[in-house]
Amino acid sequence: MEWEKKLELLKYISSDLQIIHENDIIHCDLHSGNIFQNDLHNAYIGDLGIAKSINKTLDKEVRGIYGSLPYVAPEVLRGNPFTNASDIYSFGMLMWEISSGSLVFSDYKDDGSNLIVEICFNELRPNILKGTATCYANLLKKCWDKDPNKRPSAIEIHETILSWKNNPEILLEFLKSDKEMVIENNGFIDTVDNTIYTSQLLSYIN
Repeated sequence: MEWEKKLELLKYISSDLQIIHENDIIHCDLHSGNIFQNDLHNAYIGDLGIAKSINKTLDKEVRGIYGSLPYVAPEVLRGNPFTNASDIYSFGMLMWEISSGSLVFSDYKDDGSNLIVEICFNELRPNILKGTATCYANLLKKCWDKDPNKRPSAIEIHETILSWKNNPEILLEFLKSDKEMVIENNGFIDTVDNTIYTSQLLSYIN
């Protein structure tokens, strides 16, 4: 998938997230399994509110959360509540998947406990592919920042993506990235084995 189409998908997803946050809603379970497409050029966020309701119930019953581990922000894994900023962390993972064509942390699929430790204590993040446009890589890093207060808002992300699409110089950088990035599976996520992004009960880390 070329960058022009990737940016178009991210434009729609970030617009949806902006609307969600503007209505004082936190998604709490934003991952690739909850992104739906009418076609390759359009996308929208689904399953709105399900995880939030489940997590309210879990908070009263057990020390855990409901979510998809690779997309859950480190502060939430430590027992802090979901926030707009934790949704932004999840959005960063979606950005990485769209850029790489791979499922995030797929090599940790059967080792959830170790993945939690790596995310929370060693600040593990996916490797940004060589050749990724600098502006895109920088936004990824901001979304993944360990400090939730340093992550951009949904409206900032949406406006940034729109500015890229309207800037000829930046579009040239993305065009160059199309030629330089090496994507093993031709830039399209294989969702046949979707185990890694199935939401489930997760225990807080001590």
